Amino acid sequence: MNLKPYLLPLVLFLTPTSIRCQILHADGPRPSFEVATIKPVEGAPPPSPGGPPPLPRDELRTFITARMLIALAYNVPALTRDEIVGGPGWLDSQIYEIDAKINGPLSDAMERMSTAERKQKIQLMQQSLLADRFRLKVHFETRQLSQFALITAKGGRKLASAANPSGPHDRSMQQRKDQEVELRAKTISMEDLTTLLQLEQEIGGRPIANQTGLTGLYDVTLDWLPARVADANPDVTGPSLFTALEEQLGLKLVETKGPVEVVVVVPHREAYVELESGLSPFWSAAPESQYFSFTPSP
Repeated sequence: MNLKPYLLPLVLFLTPTSIRCQILHADGPRPSFEVATIKPVEGAPPPSPGGPPPLPRDELRTFITARMLIALAYNVPALTRDEIVGGPGWLDSQIYEIDAKINGPLSDAMERMSTAERKQKIQLMQQSLLADRFRLKVHFETRQLSQFALITAKGGRKLASAANPSGPHDRSMQQRKDQEVELRAKTISMEDLTTLLQLEQEIGGRPIANQTGLTGLYDVTLDWLPARVADANPDVTGPSLFTALEEQLGLKLVETKGPVEVVVVVPHREAYVELESGLSPFWSAAPESQYFSFTPSP
């Protein structure tokens, strides 16, 4: 099942373009949601004509897989395949409906925080949810992984400096233009741009390291023909994402390898998901496995 249509809105909501430079580590006690309900969903999430209904500012609701939740909580690129290591197959296949509520005083305090601070606070609460309700245990390693480097192309950059550098930061939107996709972003850095690019199918979830040396803020417009459209319609022409970057922005993505910190999911004897109806298996125990499966409580 293609989960991107259901998960991408959450990714965009919780991942402002001042994206991660590294995995988010708690430097003290992690905050928790006041209450959270977790329900497994069979098949695709239910349709919501006209879009999902608005929620109070202190509530979050999403349909999400466990692996995607780990990615959000630990500030890992949302579509990565290599930076979350280990875990059973259902981390990707089982969708959960998660409804969470932030307690009043913390919610009030978060209203006074910056976008980045609010995002980080939610991520730490998600880490608590994973530890308390999913019984998730992780550790961290540095591994050499395939990645992309964003560099300045041979002809030099073609980026427009931000028209209003002191204005609102990290404003971006993506829309269809016939068969192509257009990305418009205002007042963004190169780190922000790498974040947006990491969401695209052509990148394959690999990290992108900003090696442009550009430190300013820019207004960006980028039009390209998505690979999925080109593959399905050979007669449709348009620049690929890689070509568009070079021709329109004077930037280039090159494949490379480098050290990347990864999240390693640790299998253990007490791994299960605590649902409202009881316990759900977290690890599928093969005959030779040293780990146990847990069944729902009666």
